[in-house]
Amino acid sequence: MPNATEDWQEWVRRHGPELLVYARQFLASAADAEDALQDGFVSFWKKYGADGSPAMLYAFVRGRAMDRRRAEHRRGRRNKEHARSPELIFEPEPDRVERIREIESAVATLELPQREVLTLKIWGGLTFEQIGRTLGINPHTAAARYRYALSHLRNKLHQEIMYE
Repeated sequence: MPNATEDWQEWVRRHGPELLVYARQFLASAADAEDALQDGFVSFWKKYGADGSPAMLYAFVRGRAMDRRRAEHRRGRRNKEHARSPELIFEPEPDRVERIREIESAVATLELPQREVLTLKIWGGLTFEQIGRTLGINPHTAAARYRYALSHLRNKLHQEIMYE
């Protein structure tokens, strides 16, 4: 008769790949899907072991994926609420205060990946190679995100000027 470890390994081998694809449907990153799969599998195994059904295993993995998705959403909301411009260490000229607000508002409308690259490039002074290493992306991807960010800002700020 197989022992619990052999049963566990067999269940992972048999159901793991499909469960990972399933968990990936709910989460933005492969790493989060892998974590949800692992958490769900461990919880399922503690409760049912080899006596459980594959359908129940899917339910456990889905539950963990949804927990992670909700946490991701809360984290995103919290980050957005707290993503304020740092206090300026100098007082801008009075005629530039409004323009600074317009620019800050336009930057806030960028998608996070574009905003992150823009911040690292302009305020961090990093090269695209350095940005790529920092974010774990190709330098060409970093450059493309930067170009998209600038294009978006140009369009957004141009529209604000045109319709004032």
